[in-house]
Amino acid sequence: MTKIHELKATVETVKWGYYDNSWKPVLTIESGDFVDIEALNHQSGDAPDLLFDEAIKEIYDVVPRDMGDHIITGPIYVKDAEPDDIIEMKIIETKPRMNYGSNVIANWGNLSNSFNREESIFIYEVDPEQGITYPIVCGRIKVQNSAA
Repeated sequence: MTKIHELKATVETVKWGYYDNSWKPVLTIESGDFVDIEALNHQSGDAPDLLFDEAIKEIYDVVPRDMGDHIITGPIYVKDAEPDDIIEMKIIETKPRMNYGSNVIANWGNLSNSFNREESIFIYEVDPEQGITYPIVCGRIKVQNSAA
């Protein structure tokens, strides 16, 4: 029977960086189950007054960041999945946790030299009823390390 699971982002269920196959799963599901996964914005620290609630602040304060820049929720174990199996996932719906978010133009990658290796941060407000966002803060940061 198909189940619906909820996986909140907490200090017990998130890691900074990447998945490692030695980690114990934070949730076990059957093939065909649905999972409502809470994903966090790894740029929340750029505007904590808008992008933090108590749970996000605790994650930033407690979860070690020694493995990378992204906050990931999981891992999830699928019962009876074997090596070389294909796991299909479909995103059915997305909804913001908060009415603010952020985006970044990175200071690395193929186009970074075209933008003078400046990182631009955009903080925006979400209007969930209209399904649109409005930029409210924009900023540029000049990166000193040109080898990145």
